[in-house]
Amino acid sequence: MNDLKLTLFHLFILLCCKFSIQAQAQSPRQAGAADLNAWSRQVAGSAGHYTNPDTEDWLPYIPHKDDITAGGILDAGRYIEKPGGMHGFLKQDGKGHFVFEDGTPARFLGGQINPFPDKADAEWLVQWMRRHGLNFGRAHGFGLPSPEEWDRMDYLIYQCKQAGIYLVLTPIYWTEFEIIDPEGNEVITSSHVILFFNDNMEQTVRELWKSFYHHQNPYTGLRYADDPTLVAFELKNEDSPFWALNWIKNDLPVFWAEIQQQFSAFLRDKYQNTEVLREAWTLDEYPCALAAAESLEAENIDLFEMAGWHVEVNDKDIGMRPRKSDQTEFLHKKLTAFYARSYAYLRELGCKQTICGSNWRGHSYSMRHVLEADSHLDYLDQHDYFDHPQGGWRTQDAVFHNQSMLKSPQAGLIGNLAPRQVLNRPYTVSEWNIGAWNEHLMEASFTMIACGLLQGWDGLIQFLLVPRRPPEENPMLTNGFFNVGQNPSVVLQYPTLARLWHRQDIVEADPVFIRRIAPSQLNMPSAIPSRFFPEAFMLTFNEEIPEVNEFGHMLAIVGKVGNEFVSQPMPHYEAHGIKSYLNQEQKVAQSMSGELTWDWGQGYMLINTQRTQGVCGYIGGININTETISIESSTSYGLITLTTLNDKESIHSSNHLLLTALGRARNSGTQYGNAADRDQTHDRHASRVALPPAQRVAVLELGEPPIITEPIKGKVLIALDHPENATVFILDDLGSRGEKVASEIKAGKLELNLPGDHSTRFFEIIVR
Repeated sequence: MNDLKLTLFHLFILLCCKFSIQAQAQSPRQAGAADLNAWSRQVAGSAGHYTNPDTEDWLPYIPHKDDITAGGILDAGRYIEKPGGMHGFLKQDGKGHFVFEDGTPARFLGGQINPFPDKADAEWLVQWMRRHGLNFGRAHGFGLPSPEEWDRMDYLIYQCKQAGIYLVLTPIYWTEFEIIDPEGNEVITSSHVILFFNDNMEQTVRELWKSFYHHQNPYTGLRYADDPTLVAFELKNEDSPFWALNWIKNDLPVFWAEIQQQFSAFLRDKYQNTEVLREAWTLDEYPCALAAAESLEAENIDLFEMAGWHVEVNDKDIGMRPRKSDQTEFLHKKLTAFYARSYAYLRELGCKQTICGSNWRGHSYSMRHVLEADSHLDYLDQHDYFDHPQGGWRTQDAVFHNQSMLKSPQAGLIGNLAPRQVLNRPYTVSEWNIGAWNEHLMEASFTMIACGLLQGWDGLIQFLLVPRRPPEENPMLTNGFFNVGQNPSVVLQYPTLARLWHRQDIVEADPVFIRRIAPSQLNMPSAIPSRFFPEAFMLTFNEEIPEVNEFGHMLAIVGKVGNEFVSQPMPHYEAHGIKSYLNQEQKVAQSMSGELTWDWGQGYMLINTQRTQGVCGYIGGININTETISIESSTSYGLITLTTLNDKESIHSSNHLLLTALGRARNSGTQYGNAADRDQTHDRHASRVALPPAQRVAVLELGEPPIITEPIKGKVLIALDHPENATVFILDDLGSRGEKVASEIKAGKLELNLPGDHSTRFFEIIVR
């Protein structure tokens, strides 16, 4: 992602950061000795707070290159069927899910992958993915490979095919091409946004697609178009005619004039002449939305950025409504027409993969236009981040709010992503994460996989979960703000989370709310009225909990939410008894199945299924209970999970169990602080930082090896059929069995001290 994209992306992302500014504008800074008190349920989940605790008893984590061959009970590779493509190409079943050609259901879990690794690294990366239960990889924005890059990508695909790992490869992002501009000049420019308006750019992009899909892989003997290991194809990464319009207007005036001409032609077809247009764009007594210098004859009708269009603060804003409606209709037609042409072209090329459009979410109410256009393709894909860095991509430059997602239910990944799915279309999220240096990072994997199952999502790709290369002998967490592939608070969850996902331990929920959108509502310059979900297309983040009958984003924990595009206006679908699953006074949401609970007041999420149970978030100082386990932790924040290793047995009856307890991770000597405390006198991209100075958390010192994790201490009671026959062992990070751990029987349950009291992160429990 380059600086230009960063600028445009932040214009939107940073607007969304208002929730943290509003909620914690007066938040005091916390540092030094005060950190231990600050890291509490009441304070540390808020924007602007950070900790520098005493880490003397934290546990070292030192991964090695050959760890991937260790096998053992932490290896989740058994859930990945190989070779890739054995069931044929991927299809959508018309009911909202993926299947392979032979009817085998298909579900994917994975991460962003380096598209051009050295061959030895490719072999290692693929084995690393299998060990962690990942069968899905994605790379984007690499353009047309060089001969050397082709060879590396070919070999990577060959390795993935052998290992049962499927790929989404998206060549185009801000990719630059040499084309003839509208004035007949040869120029080199990015395809971004222009692609939807300029025929020469579209034809040039098509040539790249043709070269890509007709390329023959010497290691597999297959053209890319004929290889089912390449499971899907995105037309474009994060792009749309609805965004970045000011970039074209300010930096590419020749192309902007072309867009104005096309918009003017659209309006001429609709209104015939300027006078009729002026009348149509005059709403009651409000000012006319057509500027005096604009006319259809001059073909100079402007288009405006849509961010913030839902906010109307004066008569001029209200008077813009008819113009907004026409602009969104025009841009929607451009998007759907481009998708239709591109889909037909790829099929003509022989592309057999499932095809989606792009993954840009829209802003204001343009999200409904983006989703409607995407719904005509094979599947939908979206992206979202929590605590996206501001001020730079490298940790040494970035600032962030360090807030807990589990204490921010309206702004979390799940609340943003669930309302974007569409009924009867598979749904994937190919980029998602919490900023890698946010101290609440572990929440991302736990919540996305749990809620992804509840919502029935078909594929998840965490950005950047898969390491780009094998670890050094004694690695440390790196300067990249999204690199989480060596963070133990993330990757050591996957022995449990991969089982949870592939076994589908959490059952897909019944719908709780489906927004129904008719054609007449598509171009409405306002929100589509909804009693239960007022913010689905507005992306406003308020610190107040919604009113009693306005449940907002918390509905995504209760049951399946989404959209349905219908032929005429009709009531939204609302499940009966929603209030019984949402206690707004106590700030608790529970799924209708009872398998998932989000307590946003306390700041934790709870999984409670027959085969996997556990909790993530602020766990300290309270009693936490599932059907099978009771937890009392003296550690304020962390994750504790228990899962059966016998896939067909419940925790109660299983004779083989894995207990995981993970705390926060950092390098030895890492120091957090306020951005004003670091050496730079100002942020490298200070103009792009929306957080107020008091809330600008920064990493002052990256630290050094080894990586360390906070130990989770306390007690856990486990209800088993025969607790008296249970034996508990310490496990190392590879699953190798260590010494036996003392346990007791209390009230008919197995009681043991948590792993942090034994300087480990895992227990193996065997019931004979």
